[in-house]
Amino acid sequence: MYKSQTLDNIRQKIDTIDNTIHDLLMERAALASSIAAEKRKRGMPVVHPAREARMVRRLLARHHGALPKQAVTRIWRELVSAVSMLQSGLTASFYSHKARSDDLKIVTDYFGSILPVKRSESIAAVINDVLRNKTDFAIIPKVASRQGEKHWLPLLLDAIDQDGTPRDMMPISIVQSMPFICDSADKDTDDNRYLIIARTYFDTSEDDYSYVALRAAQPFDNKSLNDAITQSALNVVETTDCAENGFYYRLYRVDGFVDRSAAGIVKLQDLLGEGHGVYAIGGYPKPIYV
Repeated sequence: MYKSQTLDNIRQKIDTIDNTIHDLLMERAALASSIAAEKRKRGMPVVHPAREARMVRRLLARHHGALPKQAVTRIWRELVSAVSMLQSGLTASFYSHKARSDDLKIVTDYFGSILPVKRSESIAAVINDVLRNKTDFAIIPKVASRQGEKHWLPLLLDAIDQDGTPRDMMPISIVQSMPFICDSADKDTDDNRYLIIARTYFDTSEDDYSYVALRAAQPFDNKSLNDAITQSALNVVETTDCAENGFYYRLYRVDGFVDRSAAGIVKLQDLLGEGHGVYAIGGYPKPIYV
């Protein structure tokens, strides 16, 4: 057998590094478990998509060398997800009409390979699973995946109204989108992404999109509505309309962080009056392209 002292020395160094990495992984998992236990005692959400987004951005900003950025992000997502799932017993309900393997890959790329994922037959079913606390995450397509499929917005607003956000429970919100880490060549495929709905607060990652939704019993007066949006200082980047069961809906994707207490939401409701329901329904950290 061919022997090389140089190769043997390098391999020994790699073995030492592997042991160090493993020790640090175990130490990190123990610390994360302590944090999760403290969060449970205080009634705080165990999973924090905004903080995770900030963490990934920080790691990518300091990364250099031969290891691809995609590999770095996947390693960290698997690490974070594994600890969260094992310590908290989280589950997800996933709707995908075509049930394609690449759709499931989008889920595992974000949540890791350990999260139990249940496929559901409809968007209503996965949203209801979160509403009834049968699962922790509802995963739905941002855009209808088949012709004639109803938009998810009326279903989500109905769930929010039914929920009423009791004091001892966190509100239902959109908190993330997938894929979060994207190839630079995929910037034109935003319609192929999924949204994650959970019973937790939408928090800022410091670089976000937010969703603001309207519901009315009469068709929207676009001029008055546009004036109200301008006065509310909401930076709209995308608008979607739908109608169902005698109600009219409009969904705004807004650049920046907007939550339920934001001044823009209060201002918009004041300007539109009682004939319009105004909802801040969460959002997601802007995807990272590498």
